[in-house]
Amino acid sequence: MKMSFNCLLVLSVTVIIGTVGYAQTSKVHRDRKCIMTLDETCQIYVCTFPDKFPEFPGGVAELGKFIQKNIRLSKENNGSQSKVYLSFIVTETGKIECLSIRSIKQSKYSIIDKDVLQGMAKMPNWIPAQCNGTNVAALYSLPITICLANQ
Repeated sequence: MKMSFNCLLVLSVTVIIGTVGYAQTSKVHRDRKCIMTLDETCQIYVCTFPDKFPEFPGGVAELGKFIQKNIRLSKENNGSQSKVYLSFIVTETGKIECLSIRSIKQSKYSIIDKDVLQGMAKMPNWIPAQCNGTNVAALYSLPITICLANQ
């Protein structure tokens, strides 16, 4: 049985720039003054310092609406609270690739993590990042805090 939650708060929207130890190597490709770093997990070059960061269609407000509409938590999560660090790559075409949960504490996804991944997999294409007027892939991190009240 699925149920909606009482509150879902997007704390902040952060684009990861620079080195991400678990995903990137020191292999750097310089193209028209754009620094592209290989994300080893996904085997995609991402721009580490784009001129314009990727954007959800309609902006942050629409992203919040999308999250509230599409993430449905399992009954097992009743009364729990969690912070989820969603990570993904927005490709140069705006497609979402390598959707994952970053976790320092655990090696397996929790039930909440799985529910968040399932809902966020429905995301539409984004407006891609740009560097020197050219669309480029970029790594994106989205911290989400979920709180539930017993129902």
